[in-house]
Amino acid sequence: MSGAVGTSPDVLMTTHDHIIRSNLIGHMNDAHAALPICIGQGHEPGHKSS
Repeated sequence: MSGAVGTSPDVLMTTHDHIIRSNLIGHMNDAHAALPICIGQGHEPGHKSS
């Protein structure tokens, strides 16, 4: 299997870790930082807008 940084067997686990942290944890940090602002504006956590 080939990806953005090479074939799976050739990619170091530290590279996989970096990609996962950037793509997943980065978005989680963004949401965590935005949550107090959204609550301050009257939005309820977990509530979908219609």
